[in-house]
Amino acid sequence: MNLHKVQYGRFFNEVDDDMAASVCVIGTGVRDALFGDPGKTGQEIIPIGDLIQIGGQTFTIIGMFEHYESEQEKKERELARNKPKEEEGGPRRQRGWGRRGGWAFYRKNMTVLMPLNTAWVKFRSASGGTNSLPDPRLSDIDMKVKDISMLEPALQQARNVFADDAPRH
Repeated sequence: MNLHKVQYGRFFNEVDDDMAASVCVIGTGVRDALFGDPGKTGQEIIPIGDLIQIGGQTFTIIGMFEHYESEQEKKERELARNKPKEEEGGPRRQRGWGRRGGWAFYRKNMTVLMPLNTAWVKFRSASGGTNSLPDPRLSDIDMKVKDISMLEPALQQARNVFADDAPRH
């Protein structure tokens, strides 16, 4: 999905979706924010099986995507690794605000994916509204269908997540 490649663990499957399992697959940026950056800690961090909180709900990490970076970021990282450590001598030079062309890679690394039925079950009632509307912070649904013949039912399922009178499974 979105050309993500699972490096550790696995992606969720049909059983996870049917059971609305509390499982997720995370990007390396999420791992770094929650468990530490291996580049800074000096040790490999693979949080498969660990629990995290998303919107007050507990999820088990079942997979982690590979790390995505631009060629420029990769070269800079390798240069920094091979460069002898210098003494701190004043402020670091910066090249302006934001990310230099790495925004798409940053976004992919900050991804958390879960089965659609899980999002439906966990977050539909979590919005706290009286009309059981989905969480208003849910702004995006990406789907992957096995076969084109399954596209229309998948689209209807996505519509149900955003509808206030959707049937429950």
